[in-house]
Amino acid sequence: MNTPPTLIPLLGFPLLSLEEVGATVRRLRKEQGLRQDELAGVANVGLRFIVDLEAGKATIQMGKALKVLEALGCVLSFSMRSDLYRALMGTKQASGSED
Repeated sequence: MNTPPTLIPLLGFPLLSLEEVGATVRRLRKEQGLRQDELAGVANVGLRFIVDLEAGKATIQMGKALKVLEALGCVLSFSMRSDLYRALMGTKQASGSED
């Protein structure tokens, strides 16, 4: 049985573009003393994928990106901007929808 990872919320920060994701992957890889080819091997992806991911290429495969993040000890999470959340909740309350 897989045990879920322990999350450390203090390390969370918003990434608003693929370039920021790539730069973060590069920073984490370097902090862990890994070369691109070593990270590729640990994550079971190709070196070209790591190069493209770190460059912020828009056509990366999400499944492979998740493997790389997992290899770096990261998890991906989503949160909604508060202004969008308020707008969405206001719409739901006005319509009486719970879906």
